[in-house]
Amino acid sequence: MPASEVATIVSAAAKYGRQTFAHASGTAGVENSIDGGVTTIEHGFFVTPQQLARMRDRGIAWVPTFAPVQAQIDHADELGWNSEVVGQLERIIEGHRRMLGLAYAMGVNVLAGSDAGSCGVPHGIGLLNELCYMEQSGMPSMAVLQSATGTSAATLAFAEPVGRVAPGCRARFILTRHDPLETVANLQREKTVLFDGTALSCGAAVDTVNL
Repeated sequence: MPASEVATIVSAAAKYGRQTFAHASGTAGVENSIDGGVTTIEHGFFVTPQQLARMRDRGIAWVPTFAPVQAQIDHADELGWNSEVVGQLERIIEGHRRMLGLAYAMGVNVLAGSDAGSCGVPHGIGLLNELCYMEQSGMPSMAVLQSATGTSAATLAFAEPVGRVAPGCRARFILTRHDPLETVANLQREKTVLFDGTALSCGAAVDTVNL
């Protein structure tokens, strides 16, 4: 989709108070999304440092989504990928990690999102895994947690007040004895989830069937 068409969609959405989210990979797709003025860019594989700088300056957020590519590496045997394909996927992930580390250092607005529902990325668990991949890319654990909570809430026009501890916001918390600032992987350990007044106890073992 050329930048002119992206800009037309963005303009039409803005007239109705709507945001625009571009799923794009490859330098050309990312470039057209930036030129079109979208709210966020999802995936963004092969984004360049120059494009990251433009995203920062134009206030365009990035949702890097490591999970679907990492899932293909983790389940290569099931998918029938040979060593050559796996090697290429690993190089893509490594490049993506470098760009995320750079994006954070540059001040790009980074949001957490896993592309859940795609092959090998279950809802819920996919996001928890994504937070770990972001941390492994060099983002501090606090910044990773904020990317999934307050930073997202401040960027996205959610219909409900969520993502922040503030008057009027929905009471949705995770209570755990395992400090997520040591590593966000601790969020995958046993915990209690408070969701709009209901307390749910979650063990360390997670059943991903039907997720």
